[in-house]
Amino acid sequence: MSKENSQNNFIKKIPITLFGKTCVGKTALSYRFIKLEYEDFVETNENYFTPNIKINNKEYRLDILDTGGDKEKFKEFSEGWIKYGNCFILVYSINDKNSFEEINAIYERICQTKNKKSISIILVGNKCDLKDDREVTEEEGKKYAKSKGMLFLETSAKDNYNVNEVFETVANDYLKKSGGFCNCF
Repeated sequence: MSKENSQNNFIKKIPITLFGKTCVGKTALSYRFIKLEYEDFVETNENYFTPNIKINNKEYRLDILDTGGDKEKFKEFSEGWIKYGNCFILVYSINDKNSFEEINAIYERICQTKNKKSISIILVGNKCDLKDDREVTEEEGKKYAKSKGMLFLETSAKDNYNVNEVFETVANDYLKKSGGFCNCF
């Protein structure tokens, strides 16, 4: 799979929504994927990115909605953000146990709003470059993801570790579940 910068005629889109607590690195992951650069973000509001990628020699546009991590905004906007997505990237920071614990509420809200069989969800333990400050083991992340039927990867936006794999894996999984049909509004 490769990213393309061309703006072709009609390209099927795959809506992807990133959720997670403030400062877990959602925007840094998105920015690294899109721009191939690392930038240390403090706190951001909602961002929107639209890169093109090739999966199995077909071009798709990823419509990436990078949500702010503020709990109040989540309560207010979460249903719209969830309805928007077919793929969900749930991000926690491996050096923040609370960010991991907050994932379950987000996951449950997604499952209340969407048919779980028609979407793809990946749990992402970000900031694995901070291994000396680790509060959540990789095994804990894998175990939780498996218990909920989610995909799982650990990443580092800073070191560019598994960043592309997150977006490509969740998009590819969605295409397999949907039979290659992008059920987008």
